[in-house]
Amino acid sequence: MSQDHDNRAKLARLADALMQDILATPDADIIAEIDQRDIERARAILLEVKATLSKRLLSKAKAEHEAWSTEHARNTVPVLCETRAVSRRRVQQRHRDIIGRLAVILRQRVTAEIGPSDIGQGRGIGPLPRLDGPQHADVPVLGHAASVEIKITQVSFGGGIARKDMTDPVQLVQDSFLSAGSTVGTTTASTSPTGVVIGGQIGCDYETASSVVFGIEGSASGSTMNGSASVGLPLGSPDTGLVQANTDFLASVTGRVGYAFDNVLLYAKGGAALAGDKYNVSGTFTGLPYNFQGLDNRYGWIAGGGVDWAFARHWSVNLEYDYYSFGHGGILMSDPINGFAGVVDVRQTVQVVKVGLNFHIWGSGW
Repeated sequence: MSQDHDNRAKLARLADALMQDILATPDADIIAEIDQRDIERARAILLEVKATLSKRLLSKAKAEHEAWSTEHARNTVPVLCETRAVSRRRVQQRHRDIIGRLAVILRQRVTAEIGPSDIGQGRGIGPLPRLDGPQHADVPVLGHAASVEIKITQVSFGGGIARKDMTDPVQLVQDSFLSAGSTVGTTTASTSPTGVVIGGQIGCDYETASSVVFGIEGSASGSTMNGSASVGLPLGSPDTGLVQANTDFLASVTGRVGYAFDNVLLYAKGGAALAGDKYNVSGTFTGLPYNFQGLDNRYGWIAGGGVDWAFARHWSVNLEYDYYSFGHGGILMSDPINGFAGVVDVRQTVQVVKVGLNFHIWGSGW
């Protein structure tokens, strides 16, 4: 009787150890999302098996458990290093696999000791519960739970190139010094500003159960993009004018849609954009200096796409291409030296390629 009691105590400890492996995880949020009914079914299996396992079976089950624990630890570590909602799905599925494997291990051990003919015939424990049986058909399968996350890009760094066509800087200068209508024809000065783009962004993503991701994002970047072009002044030949264009900042609010492959997200985005630009037309005309200056905040649209790779629990890096279009519009140019003022028309587009380092704040799954 005492020996039987000792065996049952050992079996109870083994069952508790097996259960702890099911429940053990460094992420309380993940374990909280595991279907409680799965855990209860696993507990029921353990309770029934505890009443049947013999001392000889105990040693076999313990050896099997140790081998299983080693494999589980090896397979789980890289999973826990993933981020995004996909990581949560994979860990949830891993826990379901653990529960299922536990049932298989115990069923095999019990069948080997008692014999299949004894199970369910009044001798032993009766039929073992099956996780995939019809009695659990009403329980939804764990897998990819929809989820929400907040993403903050601490640093984004890249390069940009713009195309800015100014019409008509020649008329601006000549008609200001002479009289309106003095300039014949139209001149367009094209500049291609290039430079560095540095900024950050914040956004929120919702991932559906089918791995499709929808999100919204706001971004702002400072820019060193600048370029220049020279234009001739026929009425003041050989005088020329220098046209300079700078883009100081870019901002946008976009929606995006993508598809997640494990810890990699491919996405496209589009929305509204804003550019802050500065223009300058300077030089001399018939020996007299001039310096026209103008500022412009231009609204437009943005379209782009990229890839986001999650390399750690809360971190990812992304590579992104964005195309901005701001149409064309008039800009008031003022010359403080001579007191002149006039309007030029500027059409512009911007292209940016950037790399971002992202920190993710997890939200509750939906």
